[in-house]
Amino acid sequence: MKKERNKLEVYIVLTVFVIIIFASLVSAGWIEWIKKITGKAAVAGFNVSVSISGTSAMNITVYNASLDATGTTPVEYPINLSLEINISIHDPDGVNDINDSSVTMNFTHSANPELGNETGCLQTANNETDQNYTCSIEMMYWYEPGTYTIKVTANDLGNGTYFPNTDTTFFYGTLQALILEPDNIYWDPLTPGATNQIPPAGNFTMIKNTGNFNLSGNISINGTDLSDGSNTFDVENFTADVDEGAAACTGGINLSHSTNVTIQDIVLSQGDLSTGIQGNASIYYCIPEVPTSLPSGAYSTLTAGTWWEIKIEAN
Repeated sequence: MKKERNKLEVYIVLTVFVIIIFASLVSAGWIEWIKKITGKAAVAGFNVSVSISGTSAMNITVYNASLDATGTTPVEYPINLSLEINISIHDPDGVNDINDSSVTMNFTHSANPELGNETGCLQTANNETDQNYTCSIEMMYWYEPGTYTIKVTANDLGNGTYFPNTDTTFFYGTLQALILEPDNIYWDPLTPGATNQIPPAGNFTMIKNTGNFNLSGNISINGTDLSDGSNTFDVENFTADVDEGAAACTGGINLSHSTNVTIQDIVLSQGDLSTGIQGNASIYYCIPEVPTSLPSGAYSTLTAGTWWEIKIEAN
């Protein structure tokens, strides 16, 4: 019995000893060492870096010697005017802080609040804090004449703030121009005394406004007499009107030889002719009564050595 008690005491002492040794190993970091060897670490470390940029406001300058006080004049349809504008952007934080793809330009006008013709601008040169760009923009031939504001915007890569420049302007001049289609008007053979004679289908004058001036109410016809070489078909026998068919006979205005006759009701504002609707107007003709005194023959302005003219009246 005493022998068994001695064994128990020895067992207890050994157990306490093992516990003490194990605790010391834990405090010495052996468990972490074992975890590292077996690839079962519970924590991994990494570095963190932060850079701050874009804290300074950019300054945008627009310059171009061709955009002076005299302005620039539109080019007649179908050509549009291409303008090249130079821009300089100063960023105290350095040119690498400028978002090159954000540099855009557009023109605004009181009659066209936003033309929407902005375009990307190409980088041309730089130093440490100043970046130059060249922007090309197309001014359509029908754009309203007057003062335009050049608006340039750009942002930085730091805080993404847009910095606009809207203090540069230029003057877009006035262009009065037109073209006519077709260049020949004819009637089928007429009978003396016949009334309200209109030309065959398609025989009317289409006027196309090829500039940027509103021609409404500013169009006149200067007609001349027709001849067969011996006799004269007076131009006073012809009428012109903005309405076609019989309306050109009953409501049209009589023409007068070598005299400018205003077409009062014509609406011919400027516009994009490519739409087929804007920027054009038509004039229709009639002979209210064919003279009975004229002999048979072919009467023409070509034979008389003259032609009819459609003019823009002086403004």
